[in-house]
Amino acid sequence: MTPAVRDRLDAVRSRLQGWLLCQQIDDLDAGRTPTKGVDTKDMPVIERQSLQCCFERIRELPAVVRAGLS
Repeated sequence: MTPAVRDRLDAVRSRLQGWLLCQQIDDLDAGRTPTKGVDTKDMPVIERQSLQCCFERIRELPAVVRAGLS
């Protein structure tokens, strides 16, 4: 795995963890049981686009792993 790929994946992990943590805090504040999902309904467009980019990076991971194993 190249340093650039590792950096992108580290950034994805950090962003996803941040969104999940914020959602869980919002759930607790609203008296809901925290889940492992993120409600994108009220998320600003730029954040939804960023989330989509994170998922695209995650979809690239199997190819990165295969390339590293060959």
